[in-house]
Amino acid sequence: LAGAPELSCDEFNLTIYSEKSLPALYVYIVNAQGAVVYANLHSIGSESSESISISMLSEGLYTVYLYSGSNYLAASLAIQ
Repeated sequence: LAGAPELSCDEFNLTIYSEKSLPALYVYIVNAQGAVVYANLHSIGSESSESISISMLSEGLYTVYLYSGSNYLAASLAIQ
């Protein structure tokens, strides 16, 4: 993704920070079995962040996908 966003997480939230504006950022979280457990469209302004609650996720491994236009970023997420 242009101006690749940064992901961080704590026990309850996944936070996406971007230096560049991402007016149509699709966020998907997929569990280890391949099922989509979260899907939503977000708009992130330049030099700002968006937090997503992950408190509903049970323990396990997940993949977070961020799509903006034809660009995407994938990251692993482990909930313990």
